[in-house]
Amino acid sequence: MPPDATASDASAQALDPDRFADALLQALSREGMSQRELAEHLGIRQQSVSGWINGRARPSTENLQETLDHLGIDWDTVRRRTLPLPTRSDTRETTVAVYTDVRASGGPGFLVGDVDGDEARRLSTPKEILAALIGVWPSDVLGGIYVVGDSMVDPNAVSGGLPDGQLVLFEPADAVLSGHRHVVSVDSDAWGPRVLIKRLHIGLDGSLVVASDNPLAEVPAERLLPDAMGGMTHAETGRPVDLAVVGRVVWPRESDDERTVKSVTRAIERLVETGVLR
Repeated sequence: MPPDATASDASAQALDPDRFADALLQALSREGMSQRELAEHLGIRQQSVSGWINGRARPSTENLQETLDHLGIDWDTVRRRTLPLPTRSDTRETTVAVYTDVRASGGPGFLVGDVDGDEARRLSTPKEILAALIGVWPSDVLGGIYVVGDSMVDPNAVSGGLPDGQLVLFEPADAVLSGHRHVVSVDSDAWGPRVLIKRLHIGLDGSLVVASDNPLAEVPAERLLPDAMGGMTHAETGRPVDLAVVGRVVWPRESDDERTVKSVTRAIERLVETGVLR
């Protein structure tokens, strides 16, 4: 989308809710305007504006454009940053590496083994078979890792989130797609090395929020700030944090029901163990 594009050029569905909420809060503070005053200007209820900020609602394209214009927010700063989907390459097979000796925690996190090592059981399978199973066309390489803990369980998701023991497939990536679940490798003086599955959110100030999906797990979100050396520091402790994105979760999909996830998990594990789908 060109730099001078506006929200009216695309559906409001192209809005990144996290970026919009951050920009809206900053603009309201900058302009000294309350949520109620913005709502009155737009001719809507204050609850609607509050819903935009807490992520429970989306503005219509008309209200979005009027809000951006009224508060001087650039559309390019709040639109969704999407990465191109994997295309059908000439490679007809996907290599799946399932790390049996590495567990990715959704909670405090820990690392057993080496994510880049040889602990994985590897399988090459036709993409058509894997695509039929997971519901998306796979890239040439996928990683598989098992979840430890229940902090990524989501009672509001159709799939139920990622419970303890769930196999997760991830596409290798070194960039964050805000709002999505990722596999990350984290090392810090305070925590030591960990492999985590978390939902990552990018702030307008370049901060990175590492969050869980399950409020009952009582695992607090951690906010990391960029430092002058190109690294990141913990917002509360000020300690340096070495975080690397290992990959982006592509399966289970959040729209899959729990029964489907369980049956597909068994099928993938059967493939990995025997190379034969039954």
